[in-house]
Amino acid sequence: MYSLWFILAILLINGLSIQNDQCSVDLGSWLNCNNPRVIQYLSALSDAQIGSTLMGIKLTDGSYVAKGYHLLALPKDLDKGIHVVVVQRSNKKVSEAHTADGFVPEGRGAFVWVDIDGEPLVLPDCFTPLYENQYVLSGDIFTYKAVQPGHGVVEIGCIDPSWMTIN
Repeated sequence: MYSLWFILAILLINGLSIQNDQCSVDLGSWLNCNNPRVIQYLSALSDAQIGSTLMGIKLTDGSYVAKGYHLLALPKDLDKGIHVVVVQRSNKKVSEAHTADGFVPEGRGAFVWVDIDGEPLVLPDCFTPLYENQYVLSGDIFTYKAVQPGHGVVEIGCIDPSWMTIN
């Protein structure tokens, strides 16, 4: 006879499998599953963690976001519903300059998102090399000049200098 714990474990595993299957139907489904996960992780970061190395958050496909990045700032004086987490990538070799997330090696960047009831965030101009440097969680290039409510998390390779000021 199966124990109650065994049955619960099977149900949990099956539930996670169904969720991951639903998350991999198409890109929209994948983003709908992973954006809230990343927003929850980034929103939980605190000023006490500034200067620390982030553990990152595991996505439904097994990849990680922000793993090994250094937390530099959590700007507070932003327009309604705008969230910014300023980070610095871990050291990378110069040969890895054209990384999937667009950051210049050892460069600063940020994760940004806007709540549904928030104001759009106009992204800072970037004077880096000619490759794109704004990406959504899937690694697809984000081509807009502003992050709008509902766009989800966008990782950008340039920051507004005001984001580094201590609030």
